[in-house]
Amino acid sequence: MVMSVLATIIGASTTIGIVDTAFRIGFPAVWWLLWGSLGLLVQALTISRRFRSFGADTLPDVARITVGRSAETLLALLICVAWIGVIAGQFAAMSGILSFLLGTENRVMFLALSGIVIAYTSLGGQLSVVRTDMVQFPVILFGIVLCCAYLYLGSGTVYVPQVELLNDSYGAVDWAKQFFVIGGVYFLGPDILSRSLIAKDGRTARRSVLMASGVLAVFAVVITLIGVWARQFAPEAGQGGKGVLLFVLGNSIPRPLGVILGLAIVSALLSSVDTCLINAASIFTKDILRRENIPCVRASVAGMGLLALAFTLGNRGDIIAMLTGAYSIYAPGVICPMLVAVLCHGTHPLRRGGWLAAVVLGGACGVLGAYGKGMLPADVANALPILGMGISLAVSLASVRWQTPVSK
Repeated sequence: MVMSVLATIIGASTTIGIVDTAFRIGFPAVWWLLWGSLGLLVQALTISRRFRSFGADTLPDVARITVGRSAETLLALLICVAWIGVIAGQFAAMSGILSFLLGTENRVMFLALSGIVIAYTSLGGQLSVVRTDMVQFPVILFGIVLCCAYLYLGSGTVYVPQVELLNDSYGAVDWAKQFFVIGGVYFLGPDILSRSLIAKDGRTARRSVLMASGVLAVFAVVITLIGVWARQFAPEAGQGGKGVLLFVLGNSIPRPLGVILGLAIVSALLSSVDTCLINAASIFTKDILRRENIPCVRASVAGMGLLALAFTLGNRGDIIAMLTGAYSIYAPGVICPMLVAVLCHGTHPLRRGGWLAAVVLGGACGVLGAYGKGMLPADVANALPILGMGISLAVSLASVRWQTPVSK
């Protein structure tokens, strides 16, 4: 379970994306995963066991249990829309590394590898995802740690990086936004919670997430240090648009180590995209179509995978920006209302209309913040996801019937 949680988390954003960000802004790039680690820690200490106790299959299924069918459908729609962007971000990173390893862009190879991922996820379901995670995560961890150790200890250059938590490129507003949006997604994200829902029991779920939190904090520092090293010693790595981590792979480390690192990056991407696919497809099938049969889930995996592929081929850009956009929709619309629903379940009933309004208002702020940057001032767009979380929290709390305890 620990390896599956970590393999789910460590994908495009936490390898290629964070190294690129560290190259651009320095050590403050570490906050993406540090907030993620904190989100996992809070989840383990507060709700992991409780979520597992619902006996649900998906996060929207928990919404059905705690609020009702309409809540299940609304959350499922929001998650499926947002997660097309998440899956597309993983596919975009996969395309980049294939182009680098092959020396040229090869769309046929990219489509073939993407097809393999979609196929084994469709045929094997959650079991194939968990089993491949057990192979992929050790490769990821070994490759990234070995690369960082070589750059700092084996390259012949002694370098003590400048550790700064905020700077001119990453200010207090960015710090606060990531605290709520990124930390919130790791605290109550559908992919990470799906690992708890398939755990043997509540105790296993809690311990797995708690251990993963500690490993993730260490990984955050290691992956950030690779980008900081490249910022100092390989300033040309930012040219050409192929990614700083891929530049390091090809130019700054020995060939055998480069092969290991390449396998680590591919493993990271595969382990994230298969989990995102199976969970989004399961949510679409169970919580929107109201179907519970394997052929329907398999068809949904194929359909959502192809849709994300089409989105990838038409929108190749900053991986972190793609994922942040998706998370900015999810976090304001889902996290606070779901937390209120889970904590109040069995003690205080909810006004369903008010709770649904919290999801809609929060999600609307997230959509405007993610995709309204061309129409709105940049500061306003950046603040909207945080504002949306505040609105969804206030409205969902207002929907609680505090004076009407549920009779035992």
